[in-house]
Amino acid sequence: MNLFDSDDSLIDDEVFGSITQPLSKEFKPWHKPRKQFIRDKQWLEQFKRLMGSSKYNNIDSMNYFGLPGGDLLDINYIYEGMINSRRSGSKRLGFHGFINSSTDFAKAEGELSKILDNERIEGKSKIEKFNFEDLMKRNSDAWIRVKNFGEYHFINLDFCNNVMSYNTLMSMYNLLDYQMQKVVGLPWLLCITTRLNKDSTTDSIVAKFETIINESLGTEQLKCKIEECFSEVYTYFSDESDNSDINGVEDKCLINQILQICLVLWILKEAALRNFNVTLKSSMKYSVDLFERDADMHSFVFCFEKEETVIPDCLGLAGENIPEINDIDFGTIASPALDKLSKTSDVDYILEQDKTVLNTYADEMISWLSRCGYDTSTYKEFMTDHHGYEF
Repeated sequence: MNLFDSDDSLIDDEVFGSITQPLSKEFKPWHKPRKQFIRDKQWLEQFKRLMGSSKYNNIDSMNYFGLPGGDLLDINYIYEGMINSRRSGSKRLGFHGFINSSTDFAKAEGELSKILDNERIEGKSKIEKFNFEDLMKRNSDAWIRVKNFGEYHFINLDFCNNVMSYNTLMSMYNLLDYQMQKVVGLPWLLCITTRLNKDSTTDSIVAKFETIINESLGTEQLKCKIEECFSEVYTYFSDESDNSDINGVEDKCLINQILQICLVLWILKEAALRNFNVTLKSSMKYSVDLFERDADMHSFVFCFEKEETVIPDCLGLAGENIPEINDIDFGTIASPALDKLSKTSDVDYILEQDKTVLNTYADEMISWLSRCGYDTSTYKEFMTDHHGYEF
């Protein structure tokens, strides 16, 4: 015993529960280099552009809703990207997240206290233990929390699986309907990351989505656009010898294209019905498994906007000063979205073609994961052995 040691050093640390926990090596799907590429080139880039809009000049706080993992990596990255961008000015970030895993929620509670210490984080920011699908019922506790938080400027729905289940679609519909009632006069972002294949949905949902594409093919404008951008899809639905039943499609690439089109057109159609202008700002894809490539994972960013309207007074006092608001035409917003969708960026291809870029995002992940309490000493070896990355 050193003469300068106190008697406290004789007491086993375990009595007080202060044993250092081993660093985790359990890397998650959102820890891959390609996910960091998407965070940077898609989510953060579009968020910075939103903050730079003149309509946000007088907005002091940006509100974010997401489905984070226990390490709160997405929120940390968005926050740091925001404060390092000149476009943010002195804006603050308020965030609201749902986590459905008890293990991840327990970890998130520890991470939350660290984030709340940051100067430009709103005190109302919170992470709560709910399933996203709890929003399916508008009288649920989850809905009460959403309403108490207020409206959002950036909604990031990063689903691990296919969004095309009844519960998930209804929850997403409810959230979008709520947003479109609450946020008028400001543009806002919706990010959706989802797998799109027939195996992880149901025949009844696929059949409902089929009506969307059939209606679109019934208009000359969208029929020509689908033929131009997705010739295989157009050919399939034009073949009278086939009843054009989506559930009968066996080709994985074809069903993937059909489901992409249906999901995007559904979102645009719901927006147009509420007179919202929607732009598909970014579309990326990648394979869940590099060892068995399907490129059936998709990440979309939509920008919603509706101009504020003034109802003319019954006496006509406003005269000619009330600006005329034109109705949003579904075909007009759908055509450029189909163009963008047909030019979806393949993230796996981009990273394979440029090893410098791949290693840059891998190194960024190593840095972030180290800050989140992970042992990253074998990160690249793990990504090579388990996920097929070649650095």
